[in-house]
Amino acid sequence: MSSDNPVILRHPEKAYAFLDDLIFPLAPNKVFFRIKGMREIFAPNIKFYVDMLLVLQAQKYVCCVNHDYIPWLMAVFEQNFSSVNKVRECIFEHLTS
Repeated sequence: MSSDNPVILRHPEKAYAFLDDLIFPLAPNKVFFRIKGMREIFAPNIKFYVDMLLVLQAQKYVCCVNHDYIPWLMAVFEQNFSSVNKVRECIFEHLTS
């Protein structure tokens, strides 16, 4: 998954990238996490929600290898979340609780 806005901040409204917890996808199977108090073990499906948030916060473009993946992400979002911030909260809550 590639996006024009790939850095996921815990508090994007503050935009303190050097101080805030962040997630940065590096490759299809590698993600950089800088999160205070992060759990050592977490569910593998967290990457799915990171991809979902990448799509939701993109400004102009997002791409991936499977053309069915993005519509699937959007369908799951519409069924399970009321806002983009709820996805963000879900991700960071799962990684720190």
